[in-house]
Order: sequence, then C-alpha cells, then structure tokens
Amino acid sequence: MTPSTPPNSLLPFPVHGGGPRRVPGGRRWARVLPSTVLGGALLLLLPFFPGKWGGEPGGRAAASAQETPESVRFQLIPSLGWYFPSGLLYRSDYPPARARMSQAVVVGMGVEMKAPSMPFALRVGLERADWFHTRLVGTIPGDGFQETLTFRYRIPTAVTFLTGDLVLRPERERWGLRPYGFLGVGVKRYAFGEEEPRDPLDFTKPMDGTGGMIRYGAGVETRILGRRVAPELAGSFSRYVLVDDERGSRRAHPQRELTLSVKLHLSPFGGGP
Repeated sequence: MTPSTPPNSLLPFPVHGGGPRRVPGGRRWARVLPSTVLGGALLLLLPFFPGKWGGEPGGRAAASAQETPESVRFQLIPSLGWYFPSGLLYRSDYPPARARMSQAVVVGMGVEMKAPSMPFALRVGLERADWFHTRLVGTIPGDGFQETLTFRYRIPTAVTFLTGDLVLRPERERWGLRPYGFLGVGVKRYAFGEEEPRDPLDFTKPMDGTGGMIRYGAGVETRILGRRVAPELAGSFSRYVLVDDERGSRRAHPQRELTLSVKLHLSPFGGGP
C-alpha cells in the first residue's frame, strides 16, 4: 500500500502524510493550556502599562518621544530550546500501528522589527528540531495457530518551522523584568528517513509533509551579563492528515506542541533597548 499526498484540501492548516487513520483524543492539558498561557501573559503585562499603551504615565512618554525621535529597531534573535511534540503523530488500523514522536533539541534564528508608531513588534523566525526519532509500533493480530506479533521501528525525523509573530512588549521594565506575549502563524515541514530496521511488512509509514499552524506564547526578558535574554514558552496548533486512497479515507490528527527556549536579543545596528 503506497499512500499519496493529495492537495491541501482539509482546512484549516492540514499537514499531509500517508496511510490510514483514526483520530486520537486530545489530552486534557492541551485543551486548557492555550487560555492559561495567554491569560497569564496578559496578567503579567498589566503592571507594566500604568497609563494607556505607553511606557510612562501621564503623557510623559509622548513628550519624550517628541524630544528624542526614534528610528526603526532591528534585532537578531538566536535561540536554543527543547521541542515537545504531541506524542501521537497518527494511528492506523490496517495493520494496526502507532507512530509517536520523541522530544528533541530545537535551534533557531529570528529577526524582529519595531517602529516607533507600532504598538506591536514584528518577528520572523526559522527553527529546526533534528536528531530525533519517530517510533512506529505495529502489531499483527494472532489467530488460533499464531500469537500476536509486535514490531518496533525507529524513523529518523526532522521538523522545520518558519514563523511570523506579532509581539506585544511594554517599553519599560519593572523589577528588572519585561514580560511579553505573542500570537502568530507559521509553516511546518516534516521530514522522515528510512525506518530502522528496514520493514518488510506493510505498516503505514509517515511521509514528508508541509502545512500551516497557529502559534501563541509568552516570555520574560531580563539582562544577564549585559545581554538581553528571554526564556520563552511557545505553543502551536496544527494537523497531520493521513490519506488512504485504497479505502478512500482521509482524517486529520490534531497536533498540539510546545517549545521551551531561551532567546538572546542582539542589536547589531544599534538602537535596541
């Protein structure tokens, strides 16, 4: 059985793969985490905005901006972190098999731009999680003459993320900290290698695929040795779609992922806060 990858027909944001399907139930933490992270980020940001959306109370920020005009600020943001995938990538029925992604190191580089007239900063990033495996476990049900057989395989995996975020960050610090929140979209690319050991049976293998995702998260900036450093927690929603042309089936498996990273803010052109 060789599944094909049809056009991107299931919306929103599918990622296409191969094989038959069955949708796993979402975890309880995955349902409540988005509202918890966004609500917590909002509460952390409130003390940093004493007036309206400005860094100083009583209109002093506007007067300061008139006295000292600001230019557009650019920053480079390298990052290093840990990638927590959903775990269950897909589940197939003919023959029964499950594919689970392991955790991995993720590295990235971003560029952020902030104009004086913009309440938000714009951030574009490229991240990659590599050097990890998807574990495929398949079973062949037994009968009266043969017991059930279980086969386990390791499939080299890499995931690449291209993201764009709107970042809300107060201009002033308090207690040496400056929290921020962000919301954005992105594109995710799965890449899979050959299974280990090679599989002579007809288990459904994951296939390379590309699709969209919705991102959200929060972080806190501080200074360490004169450099701005920000621990950040980011979450995303996407779908991995399995297609079986022989049976005419197509179903999306929701993917809820987390990335915990540390970002270093560099201002190579000056003007950074």
